[in-house]
Amino acid sequence: MYTGGKKFLISVASPMELIVTASLQTLGKLTIGHVLQSHIRMYGFDARIVRVDPLTALAALRGKFPGVEIDITGAVDHLVKRRLTDLVVH
Repeated sequence: MYTGGKKFLISVASPMELIVTASLQTLGKLTIGHVLQSHIRMYGFDARIVRVDPLTALAALRGKFPGVEIDITGAVDHLVKRRLTDLVVH
């Protein structure tokens, strides 16, 4: 997300709807990967699915987090919130 000319990674942990944000220096795969990893591991959550915008750097993270599926979905600014049972895994 961009706001005030700055870049941020926004995460929402469901079902408790906890919103976690972090500023980003770049939109590179390594930067976003480190920040996303801190979001996934924060508070000891057991993340299984991370739904992301189809940003190239986010798509490149598929398979980089053992036990966590990176689900690329939605338009760049309109991610649909789905229940786990709505997700079709191939």
